[in-house]
Amino acid sequence: MWRRTLAVMAVAGAALALPGLAGAQVPTQDSVVLTGGPAQAGAFTLFALNATSGPSGENSTGQVAFSAFGSTPVSRPVTCLAVRGNTATINIRVPLSRPPPFDFGIVTVQAVDYQPDTFDASVVGRAPTDCSPTPPIVFGGPLSGGDITVVDAQPLPTSKEHCKSGGWQSFPGFDNQGDCVSFVATGGRNPPGG
Repeated sequence: MWRRTLAVMAVAGAALALPGLAGAQVPTQDSVVLTGGPAQAGAFTLFALNATSGPSGENSTGQVAFSAFGSTPVSRPVTCLAVRGNTATINIRVPLSRPPPFDFGIVTVQAVDYQPDTFDASVVGRAPTDCSPTPPIVFGGPLSGGDITVVDAQPLPTSKEHCKSGGWQSFPGFDNQGDCVSFVATGGRNPPGG
């Protein structure tokens, strides 16, 4: 009898803990952020790294601030962000100190949330909105003095048809088809699991 009571109490405790997990917010944006900076990565001193976008890279915003090889720090807006797993690829335009049309060009930054985190940046000659995977970037390296967090949000449904015939199960956080349809119908104001 005593074992049965303990088993019932354990199951009840687990059941009480599950609603907190079910109600957890599912990230709806990709993001990368530096906390605890400034940080060092090879020849780079990273002062700020804060970028967000939709789960497919849409509506990228944010700022990257760093200096390289002891130069004057630059702080530039993000022109694109692409997150794949624990890796964020970001483009910024870095002008030279000379007047336009002379500029350094598009600098591609790659930040990896791992142990250790890494920060690399290089000029790779691409369009400002091209955040496709890059060849290995050789400038930078492991991060010391800060922490990079990368969030890879999964795409969410954009039509009721995405939710039907079990489609809701391919999107994170939805409890059922109605939850998914409600999310679409409210333009995302009714979040998954909410």
